[in-house]
Amino acid sequence: MKPRILLITTIAMLSSILMLMGFVPSLGFITLNPTISFTLMHIPVLFGAYLLGWRGGLWFGFLFGMISFFMALSSPVTFLDPFFQNPLISVVPRIVFGLLSGLLFEAAHRWFSHVMVHKVALAFFASFLTLVHTILVLSTLGILQGSEVMTILIGFDPNITYLGFILLIVGLNGIWEASLAFVLVPILAISVSKNSTFRRIITQRSPQ
Repeated sequence: MKPRILLITTIAMLSSILMLMGFVPSLGFITLNPTISFTLMHIPVLFGAYLLGWRGGLWFGFLFGMISFFMALSSPVTFLDPFFQNPLISVVPRIVFGLLSGLLFEAAHRWFSHVMVHKVALAFFASFLTLVHTILVLSTLGILQGSEVMTILIGFDPNITYLGFILLIVGLNGIWEASLAFVLVPILAISVSKNSTFRRIITQRSPQ
């Protein structure tokens, strides 16, 4: 398969996976109760950013955000979902997340050539970027809607602070999501990069 055709096919495939995960209940967004939910949507974004660099990360991050925005409008479940009807909260942090992922993975291609070192670096970068995603979203939420969120949170715990809320979400959601990224992203990335055509795409789009 020609590299350009494979590139278009890969973008279409990952975009389809993101949409499937987002729109099928409990596949991409897993809600345990009205206060706790997890996401797996960051995995295809990270994988796409690894394969396609910052441009791919930008696109998949945007798509992730748009799916989150649409789901918040059409099927709000948790008490935070109404806030994600604001695209500045649901979309913009995901765009930044995808862009940073692409840039960092491009740097990994330049910095680490040894296979094992490269694999370990991918694992740590993927988990780090997952935590960055969580903090980006919650920080943007706090900046734009912090007082409204705190009004709701105080109903659960009168002593809670917004920083405490961020740390709680990172502990409950972020660590679990980062652990998945730590395991899955290197496995997917290294497996696909063994294909000569995929490897050529990765080499061609990586800055020298």
